[in-house]
Amino acid sequence: MDIAIVSAFRDRIYRTVAIGNAVSMVGIWMQKIAVGWLAWDLSHSTFWLGLVTAADLVPAVFLSSICGVLADRYDKVLLMRGAQAAAALQSFLLAGLLIAGQMNVQLLFVLTLALGVANSLDHPARLSLLRDIVPVQYLPAAITFNSFSFNIARFVGPMIAGLTMSFAGITVCFVLTGAAIGYFFLALLTLPVRKRPARGLPPGVFGGLGESFRYIARHRSLRETMVVMGVFGMGVNGINQMLPALADRYFGRGVDGFIQLTVAAGLGAVTAGLVLLLLPGGRARLMGMRACLFLAAAAMVAIAFAPHYAFGVLAVFAMCFASTQAGIEGQSTLNRECDPAILGRVMGSYSALIRGAPAAGGFLLGYGASYLPFWPLLLACALMTAACGLWLRGPGR
Repeated sequence: MDIAIVSAFRDRIYRTVAIGNAVSMVGIWMQKIAVGWLAWDLSHSTFWLGLVTAADLVPAVFLSSICGVLADRYDKVLLMRGAQAAAALQSFLLAGLLIAGQMNVQLLFVLTLALGVANSLDHPARLSLLRDIVPVQYLPAAITFNSFSFNIARFVGPMIAGLTMSFAGITVCFVLTGAAIGYFFLALLTLPVRKRPARGLPPGVFGGLGESFRYIARHRSLRETMVVMGVFGMGVNGINQMLPALADRYFGRGVDGFIQLTVAAGLGAVTAGLVLLLLPGGRARLMGMRACLFLAAAAMVAIAFAPHYAFGVLAVFAMCFASTQAGIEGQSTLNRECDPAILGRVMGSYSALIRGAPAAGGFLLGYGASYLPFWPLLLACALMTAACGLWLRGPGR
């Protein structure tokens, strides 16, 4: 049986990027945990905690599309080097300020905002680089491996961060974070920089940005993929933002329930990636987008009316399995069907969408849950998701 990812790993350039990306992802998740705890420890304020958390996200929502223009205009490896160097430096700077006793929550906010800008530069280049370095027959497997690495890091990173902060202190955690991100920077230095002029790129950043929106609007498969990713972002990932409240207020399980639901969500995502990695021939899908939407909608209904808590845990697993499968297929579609000359800009728009939609979904669900029980909100998400499945057109969707 031909396992596509094994064949893809025989290429030195892809192997370097894939391993470096996986190590960097662990560092990024370690930093998320450490920064969140440091913000709370410095301020004991939910306002500052929320502000620091948003500082990492907001730049990506507003800058990723613009940075996608840069990914089409300049070499992607060069952009990623700059972003990874800035991210590693930020981690080491946090460690240095803690050692010097000069850290405060305002400075943490500024440094986290700077990291958000660096990540905005990195994501469109990173997401569109695979098209340049991986043969098309192995592209779905390479995208699946990226998703698998992300979800494994979502488990491993917080675990390492927690153990490090408990036994060695938060300063050591930031040093390890900088080392993990720095490893990817050093790995990128071994890759060739290949200047590839973008065909027909309009002058100016905003001219290129407008062209990407028009390009997506003209191509049905890209337009439908973006809509589906937005629906999954607001629905599934919006619900994931509410897992603490679901565990405590809806299921009455407190922090233990939150951990169990989080693990179920992560296992669903990891299982989807692992199953797709093992499919022969580098196939990017186990089921179509429409089936993923219907499965996720059914899981949301199951969560709303779960007769037992264990049933709700299984429903969260299924919901995140469907979301991850759809996300992998969506990335494969964008990489496969986009003109390489505009792929960076399209991936920039995609990056902004997958960061903005969960934030919007989480906010709307949180606001709604202040006035309504959770079950009608879950049903509304299910209805939106199922309606998107009915809206999709074309065979195999």
